[in-house]
Amino acid sequence: MQLKDRLVFDELGGLGIGRLNRLIRLCKQPRRIHLRILLCMKRSVIAAIAVLVLALLSMGALGAGFYYAAYPALFPAFGDLGRWSGSGSWPATIMAGMFWSPSFLVAGYLNLRLESAGSAPIYRRFVYTAILWAGAVCAWWASLGLSGNPASLP
Repeated sequence: MQLKDRLVFDELGGLGIGRLNRLIRLCKQPRRIHLRILLCMKRSVIAAIAVLVLALLSMGALGAGFYYAAYPALFPAFGDLGRWSGSGSWPATIMAGMFWSPSFLVAGYLNLRLESAGSAPIYRRFVYTAILWAGAVCAWWASLGLSGNPASLP
């Protein structure tokens, strides 16, 4: 490191402003997909990891909670969660919570794309929420497809 670069580095408190500007430019390039894109949507990555862990640790409470959030789309096919019985109902709620976590990554990526396109924050929040709701419905359908339909069990 040259003396001039070292002085600039020390004046900025060790941040390295050139490196920071390069990272910001990478985040604003939606057409180039890198692993660094995960850094640009770090809140969604953290949320996905947290939901994955909480789904397992809550022993199905998280899955049951968002079953009722997606109730209008799931009730006609599967009925009320409280009436389920059988060996497939509890693993289904645990799996549904775990299957829901990738929807945070999809929502974060779409939010990043919409942000780079200049969309309004209220529109981006609506899309983020809609993706999470659709992810909840898809997670339940996948979970019930793997564990069988507990509503049809006696």
